Amino acid sequence: MDAGAISQTGDAMRNSVILAGLQLVIAIALLISNGARPNQIQSPSFTKPDIQLCHALNSPVSLFIFAVTLAARHFEPKLPHIVEFSIEPVLYLTLVGVLWYSVGTEIQARGQSALTSKTRIRAILDLLAVGYGAVLLALCILIASGPSTIPFREGRAIGYLLWGVALVGFYGHDLWISRRSRLI
Repeated sequence: MDAGAISQTGDAMRNSVILAGLQLVIAIALLISNGARPNQIQSPSFTKPDIQLCHALNSPVSLFIFAVTLAARHFEPKLPHIVEFSIEPVLYLTLVGVLWYSVGTEIQARGQSALTSKTRIRAILDLLAVGYGAVLLALCILIASGPSTIPFREGRAIGYLLWGVALVGFYGHDLWISRRSRLI
């Protein structure tokens, strides 16, 4: 590998780390802002715009954390709230960093997936990403058509829509390119 390629690889990694770091700072600020709000039965803090924006920006992570939380409550209904409230933000923020580092890596790849192109199970990973994007699109419809009493639901729905379209479009294109290259 020549010096120019090593420099480009280093720049790409640095850009991905910077993107992940910025998104982590934004997520932490939004979570702290939401945590400082009074949490009342008539006006729960999870309905406020700061947490809704955080979840919209990080929709793939929010959906995953929601599923993990539901599964944990199902399998261990007596899970202490202190464990849930201490593990959930740490896992959430870790996954936000991984998500945005991955986004930075994919942007640097310019066209084809950098994360799946070097694996032998590329088609399976692309299909999983397309399927996850389809789930986000379905949730966008459910959220947007949900009760109008949930404030700021449109913003969250837009986040799910954008992430769903991005995942289906990018990884669907990558899957199509990889299948097409095998046929040629």
